[in-house]
Amino acid sequence: MLRCGLTRPHCPARKLPQLAVVLLLGAAGVLAGWVWTPIGLAAAAALVVYFALALVAHATHRDLAHATTPLAVLVLAATATALYAAR
Repeated sequence: MLRCGLTRPHCPARKLPQLAVVLLLGAAGVLAGWVWTPIGLAAAAALVVYFALALVAHATHRDLAHATTPLAVLVLAATATALYAAR
């Protein structure tokens, strides 16, 4: 199910492990940001870029019907970035 969702914007299957690692590192960085703010800010900003690029991929392949999930996570990541920046 998850694999099908990630391949919709024509993502090659060989790239899926790399994308998963990027997401896990971003999440770990945001959590580490509670201890050291600069790493949390960098991780949150990286997640904003990641999900903005995901939206671009969906738009490029005219798959806007499935762009709501990356959009929702983009809003959460942007909120986390703003909270870390204000800290």
